[in-house]
Amino acid sequence: MTAKTTSTSYTYSFKDGDGKNKKLLGGKGANLCEMTQIGINVPPGFVITTEACLSYLATEKRELPDELMAQVQQQIKALEQDTGKGFGNADNMLLLSVRSGSALSMPGMMDTILNLGLNSTTLPGLIKQTGNARFAWDAYRRFIQLFGKVALDIADEKFDKPFDILKKREGITEDTDLSAEHFREISDLFRDNKVLHVAIGEGIDKTRTWYEDILTLINDDKKVANFQTVVDDIMKNRMIMTFKENSFSLATLEERME
Repeated sequence: MTAKTTSTSYTYSFKDGDGKNKKLLGGKGANLCEMTQIGINVPPGFVITTEACLSYLATEKRELPDELMAQVQQQIKALEQDTGKGFGNADNMLLLSVRSGSALSMPGMMDTILNLGLNSTTLPGLIKQTGNARFAWDAYRRFIQLFGKVALDIADEKFDKPFDILKKREGITEDTDLSAEHFREISDLFRDNKVLHVAIGEGIDKTRTWYEDILTLINDDKKVANFQTVVDDIMKNRMIMTFKENSFSLATLEERME
């Protein structure tokens, strides 16, 4: 169920947003819009406004505005056209970063979720594109870990412990010494829900269907098609409840070869 329909625009591309309106777009979102519009080479993206967050908080049952997800889907399609990539495309995947921002800078802002768009279907494509299996598996591991931390509120130590065990087993002291196979082992451990299921058993309500949707997304062998689940859960379950005037910027990730 969603909130009552209005005619509000809840998303703005970096090309269209008002770079002076930090109250609506948040500091990061407004700055990205302004830089894009003066010609700085900023990866394309869009902002979910603070009004979407406030609308959600104003409803008794914490409901998203009716138009929001349709607007998000339109923005994703525009990003696909701008980049020539496809969200969930195994051969030419579109990867996104999800960043939070408020009108005023403040400590304790939520971490960025990186590599949204990676799953077991798109990962082989990233390995092929970059020729760097270590980078690709580390990127995948990072997505699962950040999503678990930010959207599911799983403590860092739940993810750090498997790292420490593996490094002790292999006689490794620095993460930079981990190989592609090491990151694959860690990613598989995270993805197969050993970490996530332990966390859910220690306090996350097992009856929440959104949790199962997220596990399906992370393990999905078809496509990363359920973008609505991702944004809905990031906003409804964790982020939006922390800052009352928060916005979210979604931008494409520039490929990193190192």
